[in-house]
Amino acid sequence: MLFNQAGLIIFFAISIILCSCDKVSEEDDCPLQCIPANPDIPGTGDPTLEWVTPVAGGTRTEHHVFCSGAAQTEVSYHIYIPEAYNTQPSQKFPVMYWLHGSGQGPVISGIPFLTDYFDNAISEGLIPPMLIVFPNSPVRSLGDRNIITMWVDSKDLKSPVETVVIKELVPHIDATYRTVASREGRALDGFSMGGVWSCKAGYSE
Repeated sequence: MLFNQAGLIIFFAISIILCSCDKVSEEDDCPLQCIPANPDIPGTGDPTLEWVTPVAGGTRTEHHVFCSGAAQTEVSYHIYIPEAYNTQPSQKFPVMYWLHGSGQGPVISGIPFLTDYFDNAISEGLIPPMLIVFPNSPVRSLGDRNIITMWVDSKDLKSPVETVVIKELVPHIDATYRTVASREGRALDGFSMGGVWSCKAGYSE
């Protein structure tokens, strides 16, 4: 037999533990199933929001997730990695954070165009080689309406987008990639909703 009696007991015990968070009341806290990038940040976010987007594709572009304590789940981002990052292994690179505008779902359709645009600009020497990170700001449903985040923490902190980006994603990128990990090595840019928050955060942070 594949399992003896003791083995079956252990197997079912593990299964119960792994599945227990699928059926919890609103009053119960489901423990986070990953290690947060910053464990000191309070977990207030709604983990059922679409924090992880589909893969967008794009020139030299990768799709990754990291564990967010604020969102209480994994959060995705896309990152453009210039050719020089691989050919100059001792070099550190500045980082641009490009923030998308509003939409009815994951706003990722512009990433292939943007990465191609930036890759051509770097190849032509118009801008220096840099990492470009495309964070994700999920849409939140409220009744029959979809609520955009404007890239700020919601009043009830169920969509703590600003906290996720500033206090978790930026440190995660600096810890994962060879970055110029200082204010002087970072840039903020974006479209529409993302452009507004870029100005706000650029001055305040």
